[in-house]
Amino acid sequence: MAELTELSDAQRTVELVDWITWVLMTPANGLIKLSSIFLYRRIFVTGQEKLFNILSWILIVVCALWTVAFFFATVFGCGRHFDYPWGPLVEISSCNTNIRLEGLMISDLITDLFVWILPVPMVNLGLPIPVKAFRN
Repeated sequence: MAELTELSDAQRTVELVDWITWVLMTPANGLIKLSSIFLYRRIFVTGQEKLFNILSWILIVVCALWTVAFFFATVFGCGRHFDYPWGPLVEISSCNTNIRLEGLMISDLITDLFVWILPVPMVNLGLPIPVKAFRN
């Protein structure tokens, strides 16, 4: 029973570092996605590609909302009990983080696929890349 309700200082530190890693992972993934989309826009949006322009802005909004939503879902995953995620197993299990983590991982994969697929039609069309995309 003590294994469920008590943690040594070293174990608590490991759990805290693990939780901080999860908290920082979401903004890092979101910013990587947004960075990729803005790179695509810099290369492919030259004025004639209306559909690509609209789809890229929609994906920017989706990725930004995904980042903010899962960041706060991770921080407030245990409600007002901020120390539960790095506490004993009884406290961690009361947060029910598995559903949130599964949702995060599945939606992360889906948004990654959309980001990867976004430039494919532009590359397949064989449109010339404007010289201005490589200036500045």
